[in-house]
Amino acid sequence: MRKFTKAHLEIRRLSATDILWLFVYLVLVSFSLYFNFLKDKMSFLVVLVTSAFFAFIILTTPFGLRFRSIYFSIIWLVFSLLFMLNMVSEAFEPFLLFVLYHVIRLIFWRTYDREFIPFTVAKGHMYRYVSKIEHKGGTDIDKYYMKLLGVGGLVITILCFVRLIG
Repeated sequence: MRKFTKAHLEIRRLSATDILWLFVYLVLVSFSLYFNFLKDKMSFLVVLVTSAFFAFIILTTPFGLRFRSIYFSIIWLVFSLLFMLNMVSEAFEPFLLFVLYHVIRLIFWRTYDREFIPFTVAKGHMYRYVSKIEHKGGTDIDKYYMKLLGVGGLVITILCFVRLIG
């Protein structure tokens, strides 16, 4: 039986892939802060690539299911706050997408009393993902919320990019 906190976050161990993703994020955040400390122009490039990479993954894959783990979410939140020390608008994108994902999943949970299962977006189509934890796949309702996540994420990405240019 799974244990949940008040925010419907799971209390479970991090898997090896969770740890790997967090390590990749930590390395990219560390590089961006290191180059930022040196006042190197490479910092901007690392921030841009990191933000774009994780925005793409969060918005087009079921990566967000990892955010259900309270441990993964807390570590992601800490790394995102460290990443925002770069003071570049694009550095705010992973944090804002993290918050958006949690808002959508909590609205979904409150409305349908179950976990949101995101779809995979590829080649112009949305493909159903079957959650190994839930033993269910996404429904048309999940697809609708995935579209909301995509539109909201696109708006956040555009706003961060416009602020960066401006």
